[in-house]
Amino acid sequence: MTRKKTVIDKLWKRMGVRGDVPSLQHSAEHIIRSLQDEQASVTDLTSLVLSDFAFAQKVLRLANSAMYRTMGGDVTTVSRAIMVLGVDTVEYLGLGLQLLNQFQSASGSREDAREVIVRAQMAAEFTRKMTIAHGTQPSEEAVLCTLMYQLARLLVVLYLEDEWARVQAKLAADPSLSESEACRQVLGATLEEIAEEAAQQWNLPGEIRNCMQANLPALDASTPQSHGEWLGAVAALSSSVVSMMEADASDDEIALFVLQYTENLALDPMVVQEALEQTQALRATIESENEVPVASVSEPEFDRPHDSVARLEAALEEIRGKSAGLGTTALTPWVVESIMNALNLKTGFMMLLHPGTRRYLARFGFGPGIRERLDKFSFDAGFVPDIFHLVVTKKEPTLWLDVKKPSVSHRLPAWFTAEFPDARSVLLVPVHLQGKCIAMMCGCWGDTPCSRELSLGEIQVLSALAGEISGSFERAMATRPPL
Repeated sequence: MTRKKTVIDKLWKRMGVRGDVPSLQHSAEHIIRSLQDEQASVTDLTSLVLSDFAFAQKVLRLANSAMYRTMGGDVTTVSRAIMVLGVDTVEYLGLGLQLLNQFQSASGSREDAREVIVRAQMAAEFTRKMTIAHGTQPSEEAVLCTLMYQLARLLVVLYLEDEWARVQAKLAADPSLSESEACRQVLGATLEEIAEEAAQQWNLPGEIRNCMQANLPALDASTPQSHGEWLGAVAALSSSVVSMMEADASDDEIALFVLQYTENLALDPMVVQEALEQTQALRATIESENEVPVASVSEPEFDRPHDSVARLEAALEEIRGKSAGLGTTALTPWVVESIMNALNLKTGFMMLLHPGTRRYLARFGFGPGIRERLDKFSFDAGFVPDIFHLVVTKKEPTLWLDVKKPSVSHRLPAWFTAEFPDARSVLLVPVHLQGKCIAMMCGCWGDTPCSRELSLGEIQVLSALAGEISGSFERAMATRPPL
C-alpha cells in the first residue's frame, strides 16, 4: 500500500470514528441532480433552497445584484431567482455555502481550525470578486474549487494533528518549501490530492474533482487548455494570495504577484485590484471582530400581515408580466411561493389531479419538513364532506380560521390531521380548468390562528393567481400536437 493510500485511509477512518465533519454526500445528492427537464428542476431546487433560510437569502441577494437586476427586476421569490440566475449557478452557490457551513460546524473552538476557516472565507471572497466578470456560474465553480483547497487543510488539521505539527516544523525549517510539498513529504499526499479524494468521496461535480491537481501556471506558459485547468489555477492563485496576506506581505508585493497571472487567466487587472482591496477589508473585519463571522438568522414569525392585499397584488403584477413565456412547471411554484410570501405562510404545497388514479397528489411544497412528506399528501377526487372537497365545490379560495374548533375538526381528512397536527388556520386555493378543479394549493401558519376572514380583495387576487396557473395549462394544451 502506498503512503498516499495509507494516509487517506487513515484520514477517512478517523472522520468516521469521530463524526465531527458531517458528510456532504446527502446534501450534494440533493443539490446536484441530473434532471432531464430544467424547468422541472426549478421546483425541486426551489424547495431545497427554501429549506435553508441563509441559502435562500443569498440566492435572492445574487438575483437582485447589479449583474442581474436589469434581467430580473426586483426579485422577491426564490422561484423567480432561480429562473433569473439559472439552475447550475444556484447549484454551485449552494454547494459552496454548504461547504463553508461544514467548515464552521467542524472547527469548534480550535484556534488552528478557525484560522483555516478565515483563510477559506478570504480565498473564496477573492475568487468570487476577481472572476465574476466571466459569469456567475464559472465564478461559483471557482469558489467551490477554492473552498475544496482549503477543506483539505482543515481535514489534516482536525484529524491528523501529529502529522500537521510535523508539516509546520518542516515549513519553519525551510521557508522556501510550499505547504503542499511539505504535506507530500510528511503524509505522502499533497493537499490537492486530499482535496480531490474528498470531492470524490462526497460526489461533488466532476469538473470540481478534475481541477484539484491544477497549479499556478508558469509565467511563460500558454493559457489553460481546459475549464478545469482554469478553475484549478484560479483556486491556486487565491490560495497563494491569502498565504501572502497571512505572512503580512505588503499590498504592492501581493498586487505585483497577482498581476503576473492576469493575462494568462483572462482576468481584468482593475477588477483584480478591487478584489484585493475588498479581501483585505474582509480580513481587517474578521481580525477586529476576533471571530469567524457567522450569519445569525432568527426564526421568522408566521402571522398573516395586514397589508396582504397589496402584497398579493404586487406578486400578481410581477407574475403577469412574465407568465406568458413560462411553462406550468416553472410558473406554478412561483405562484405558490408568492402566495406564501404575501400571506407569510409557514408551509404551502400544491396538489394536482391525476387523471388516471382520480386522486389529488402533492407534487411540490415549501416549508419546514414538507419536501420529505409530500408522498403522504393525497385524497380521492370523489366527493366526501371534508374541507378539501367543500372548497372544490365552492370554487373559490377559502380560509378556515380555526380547524381545531369542533365545528370544523371533524371535516379534516385523517392524512391532514396526521401530517399537520398543529395547524390552526388553513388556506385552500382551487385551480379550475374548463369547469373542473385540476389542482389545489394548501397553506397554513402552523400553530398561529388567523384573526380575520379573507377579504374580498384577497379572494379576488388569489383567484387571479390561480387563474395564471390555469392559463399555463391552457397554453400547454394548445401547443400539444393532435393525436
